[in-house]
Amino acid sequence: MDVDSEGENDPEWLRNKTMMMIDEFTDVNEGEKELMKMWNLHVMKYGFVGDCQIPLACQMFVQHKGKELTAFL
Repeated sequence: MDVDSEGENDPEWLRNKTMMMIDEFTDVNEGEKELMKMWNLHVMKYGFVGDCQIPLACQMFVQHKGKELTAFL
């Protein structure tokens, strides 16, 4: 009871639901799905909410996930 679940930006159930919903897409390939999952989880984790935050979100995404992104090349 010491943890305030309302304070979580990205609870596990929401991360899992997001990934399952992306897996249901039929018009994108597996690599695109994995990239979409990585991006969505990143945005959820750091709580980006506005268009003005996209440059920072992209910069942080590349810093944190750059090595994983090269696997898509």
